[in-house]
Amino acid sequence: MAKVNLTVSVADSHLDRILDVAEGLRAAGLQVQQIMDAIGVIIGTCEAEQVGALSQVAGVAHIEKAQGFQLQPPDSPIQ
Repeated sequence: MAKVNLTVSVADSHLDRILDVAEGLRAAGLQVQQIMDAIGVIIGTCEAEQVGALSQVAGVAHIEKAQGFQLQPPDSPIQ
């Protein structure tokens, strides 16, 4: 089971209840790491197969998988 990092956008109609949305996401399997209530975003991780269940939580507008990258060390021969 692979864990994925997610950014969840909260629907405008639920911005005043973002903590309730976060609780719903927790119940659906998201490990909430950060709640940014000023911009309506919740950051967290979950198992890849749980993403579908998260999208069914009331107040969720959009879920995006985080893109990761890693730079080579400065002294690496490949730049």
